[in-house]
Amino acid sequence: MDGYVVDKVVGGDEVTRWTTRDFVADEAEWAGDEAMTVLGGTDEVVGMSDGRPKTLYRASGEGSLGVEKIASGILAVGAGPKREQVLLAQKVGPGESGIALLRDGRVDRIYAGSVEGRITGLFPSPDGERVALAVRPAGSGLSNELHVFDLREGEDREVSSLDGRGILGSPQWTDRGIYFVAGSDQPAEGGGPPAYDLYRTDPEPGAPEPAPGVGADFVAGSASVSPDGGSLAVVGRLNPKSPVNLYVLDLASGDFAAVTTNEDMEIKTGPDDLAWSPAGASVAIVARGASTGEPEVRAAPADDLLDDFYNLYEIPVLNPAPRGGAVRETALWASGAALAFFVTAGAFLLLANLATGSSEKDLSPEQGPGKSGQALDLELDEGRLASLEAGPGQRLRVAVQNAGDRGFSSVNLTLEVSSGNTAVPETRYYRHTVRGLQAGQTRNVDFVLNLSQSESTNGAAPTEPQKILEVRATTPEGRSAVRTAIVPL
Repeated sequence: MDGYVVDKVVGGDEVTRWTTRDFVADEAEWAGDEAMTVLGGTDEVVGMSDGRPKTLYRASGEGSLGVEKIASGILAVGAGPKREQVLLAQKVGPGESGIALLRDGRVDRIYAGSVEGRITGLFPSPDGERVALAVRPAGSGLSNELHVFDLREGEDREVSSLDGRGILGSPQWTDRGIYFVAGSDQPAEGGGPPAYDLYRTDPEPGAPEPAPGVGADFVAGSASVSPDGGSLAVVGRLNPKSPVNLYVLDLASGDFAAVTTNEDMEIKTGPDDLAWSPAGASVAIVARGASTGEPEVRAAPADDLLDDFYNLYEIPVLNPAPRGGAVRETALWASGAALAFFVTAGAFLLLANLATGSSEKDLSPEQGPGKSGQALDLELDEGRLASLEAGPGQRLRVAVQNAGDRGFSSVNLTLEVSSGNTAVPETRYYRHTVRGLQAGQTRNVDFVLNLSQSESTNGAAPTEPQKILEVRATTPEGRSAVRTAIVPL
């Protein structure tokens, strides 16, 4: 979650943190019931996320947030054939990768043989004897080769070469072939985001084919095979102009069903933003309310604005709706097993309501503090909000209004500036007192803010996609108001 790792026993309220807030992590996998393996930092520069080899740590969670270094030169991490096992792709020489097996949080085996190029994703075969690999050849900027590695024999074989297309995330090996998402890293025609497709191929050399059942215009984002191997959860668009939704592909019948019908949610499409529940009855996705890209003001405290930040949602998939079907109700993750969840830096995961039901809130101004008959009100200058930039000396005007029929002796204002990235704990406070606000009077207060990007305590470069500005007003007479602005930078 924003670079650090937490877990929650789903169905309960307790959240346990496994690393410090300034730990820069990329992935986390369970290593038995009492330990977790965490991929974090890089061997050369801590906190870089540019594809360099990283370091693998073991977190015990025994009342300590300390981590133990297990291995370095790690290129990718994937689930092993069994729950307590983890597969590692490791740099073994110039332009070469190898595969190792972790058991109970320790390197248990280093497999013979090597792979030419850099492994960027890996997934075991259903029988656990081979591994499908996404490989980036030397000199290439894309993972445009699909390999199969035999764990017993230590032999590597190229299955497909994708030319100008790269594989996104890890291939998914099923009883009906290997599925993967791939596409060009160049912008789509018309300047849109790069388009990716879902492919299927056999574990033998040959050209991949478009995955049957999804449709020729489908734009894939990420894919994950179900625990029983019979279904594939896919996040994507039916066509380039349609919204992102979650779909389930039945691998036996080829049926492709929509599980969500999304009109106003922004669903993340990264390979790490999609996961099945252990029983295969639900899928976890990361989503938030659709953003306009412009500053937005809410009549509520920042802690109540669940829909404006990325959250973890559970989507039931036992009976998927057909395409164009009704919107399925989504609830926050609530299942009967422990879930380790990790969201990369730049996402904001609020945990307060993680197991308490729907996150939908009515954030209309009429229901916020300072309304509903209260005499005190605040207004943020929208023009000033739109002009704010990352850096010092940014000016914001706040209008303080007494809409009642009695005066206030004073109004105390507190403006709190925080990051939209929870891995950046720095908060800046600004205060001002308005003396003598008469009935019907409005006074303008100008704040000069420092909206510079915060510095990480470990030298990493944190991602801060937005700043959160919360303005609170209180009076000695007991009146209060609050406004929160979400400002993209």
